Amino acid sequence: MNTSDIEKPWQYKNKWLVWPETVLDIITISDCNDTVNGICLSGKTIEECIDECKGSCGAGYHIQFENGSTLCAPIRTNINYQNPIHRLRRKSIYPELNNVKISTFVNVDYFPFPPEEANVVFFEDLVTISDSVTGMSVGTENKENSGNRIKLVKEGKNNVQITQAQISGSQIANSIPLRYGDPFQIAIPATSLLISVSQKNNLVWESLPNIFIFSTDESTFNLVPVDSTKHYGDIVTYGDTFAISNLSRSSFVVLNTHYSDLQLKYDNLEKILNNKIFICTFTITSKMLGYYCDGRECKPVPIKDINKTGMSGRYKGVTVGRNPNCWGVCNYLKLGTNDSLPFSTKPNDIVKSKKQDHYKPINFLFLLLSMIFIFILSIIILIIR
Repeated sequence: MNTSDIEKPWQYKNKWLVWPETVLDIITISDCNDTVNGICLSGKTIEECIDECKGSCGAGYHIQFENGSTLCAPIRTNINYQNPIHRLRRKSIYPELNNVKISTFVNVDYFPFPPEEANVVFFEDLVTISDSVTGMSVGTENKENSGNRIKLVKEGKNNVQITQAQISGSQIANSIPLRYGDPFQIAIPATSLLISVSQKNNLVWESLPNIFIFSTDESTFNLVPVDSTKHYGDIVTYGDTFAISNLSRSSFVVLNTHYSDLQLKYDNLEKILNNKIFICTFTITSKMLGYYCDGRECKPVPIKDINKTGMSGRYKGVTVGRNPNCWGVCNYLKLGTNDSLPFSTKPNDIVKSKKQDHYKPINFLFLLLSMIFIFILSIIILIIR
């Protein structure tokens, strides 16, 4: 989605950035039910609304209606791992908001802006998975028939995707980072083929047409850290070395050095690591593009070509992100640097509302979102018919 026209934010209390006339995409997962108190608040100025964002709250939005009344939504952001800045959009994506003033605020102590995550492995990224010893990657050519064994090969595109094995309502959004221990599936893009474990413990391509609805034990894996600096729950970055476990942590994907097929080995990981017959450590290489500011222009660069440090990356000395429009920051970076020009500490054209009952619940947004949901649902029903 186009975000190049997102305005420069203004700053509040040194740790909050506020973007006027913006909204969080997929707003139904950030409505009044998702606020810190389970209700939206009325009668708050935008500054007072931000002050309500405490504890589990790291972002939210403030709405001012034509009659001067206001709605405050301090959102719980500890319910998923996504940086809300990835969902930042112009309010025009929701025509129903055309006649209101709405601003989105984010705590940059929790969610730095711009997100320096070019080196993060996200679900749905195009990647190759290679063993860390020979550098051969999981081959995708031998996929014509369901049940074909998976081999490691030296050449070929071998593009795969790591997809979520368990999708909840709070996770139906883009830019979810992969973490050690997260259940996932490995798919060939634009197909129904997943890596699965056969009855003989071989890894095979299996056609599962409902891969976006459910997962099976045989097709679900997770990453196990083998680097002492990485732990379960940490974000996976490109270049990490890891083991791949099949759901439980008692079986691991291995390459038998006498063959080129991948198989599952039931044993203690330390024993497998010390067994010279098997290779059980792997790494991920990105096939995705990052984006950086070259002067006032946002340009693409292959992530594999950037200088990587932890979750971040740089190219030509400038931070590389994952947004095709660089979140609009190219318009106000100091040229030749990676630093933003100072943010204003005063909101633009924000009118303070009259004092009302500060903690009065309000149902307007709920009704608004319900109307949006019903409208979308009616379109889907018409298409199905």
